[in-house]
Amino acid sequence: MKANATLMTLLMITAALAGCAGDESLSEELAGTTWVTIEENPYSGFLDYNSISVITFNEDGTLEEAYFSHGPNECHEELGLVPNEDDPNLCFMTMDGSDVTSKDSMTWDITEDGALIVSSSMSFSGEGYDEEFCDIMWEYNLETEDYSTAAVVSWDEGSGTCDISLRQWGKLILGDGTLVSHPLHRVMEGELTDIPCTLGVPYTGQDQASIGWLDEELLPLCPEPVPSDTAVWDCRIEVPLDGLDAETYREAVEQHPGYPEWCGSPVPAGMDTENPGPGFLDRGESRLPPADDVYGSADEWGKWGRNETHFVGSWPGPEECNTMTIYDIFQWTDWPDDHPEGEVGQWDEGSSLCATPVPCESEVDSQLIYEGCWPNPYARYHWTGDYLYIGQVGYP
Repeated sequence: MKANATLMTLLMITAALAGCAGDESLSEELAGTTWVTIEENPYSGFLDYNSISVITFNEDGTLEEAYFSHGPNECHEELGLVPNEDDPNLCFMTMDGSDVTSKDSMTWDITEDGALIVSSSMSFSGEGYDEEFCDIMWEYNLETEDYSTAAVVSWDEGSGTCDISLRQWGKLILGDGTLVSHPLHRVMEGELTDIPCTLGVPYTGQDQASIGWLDEELLPLCPEPVPSDTAVWDCRIEVPLDGLDAETYREAVEQHPGYPEWCGSPVPAGMDTENPGPGFLDRGESRLPPADDVYGSADEWGKWGRNETHFVGSWPGPEECNTMTIYDIFQWTDWPDDHPEGEVGQWDEGSSLCATPVPCESEVDSQLIYEGCWPNPYARYHWTGDYLYIGQVGYP
């Protein structure tokens, strides 16, 4: 329970915002500003008056999150709150086992495409914060990650510390004296996100009792969840397969630059129907890696990937490889009745992988892949550096 509460607290105090792509003035607009904010309750859709905080974007790239005290310098230390030396009406949050607070654990930065990423790093040590605690934190991390949140948990045997880092992405709407932020990626109906929709106005030293702006006029700017029966882009991360194993794949994923904004969003109407045809292609130039480069993923069972013409994987093994087609490998797939004949694979002794031909030609434009032999013939992609993001048509 301690581990779950610790990571949830980290998620709560790590605020994430993102600006419009290419907005070079965003950094200048945010630097040195302070906002008093309130979150939307994800269960009711109304404002949560227990979630009011004060957020400062410092010019040195650090981000502070403070909370209103119950009186000058009256911070409940038993709840992990300590006074703010610069403002007696505010408190910072601390956590057992760590020597940092919500004043000095976060940073903000703007990426080349205009996104603002807020990161948080903390280390826990001492009694009760052992390797078992870190393992529980790592397992809980797997349950809390979504497209807009990435957490890395690792145990340092030498120093006896559990190191946790978080990155979160969102979208920011700056108005005339107002701020609205929400997750960068759409959320499915019935699911929760670690980044609530947040409303804010400039902080000028007012106390919590005198705040009169906390109405619901800005709530319509918070996005509605995607209906639960909607087909969406279900995304995964692929990296170069050469030399890849479970550990190096995990390390690569932990450092990925961020899922494309369209991950988790609805696919275009008609694209998820039977035999949609290639009409959704824009006929722009391909932005995929070179045709022979193999990108994929790895786990404790092996590694698998694709290039333009072949599916490559640790399974089938050398004895089965030259007896199985793509239809045998994906035997649970509901293939179309008129699918083309498949060819058996060939085992590569050098890479210890089976390369099996994909039985239909790929048609590719600037963002979509169309392969008519698959039940859902469309995929969406984004390639940046060593990372290839692939979105398949998925259903809840």
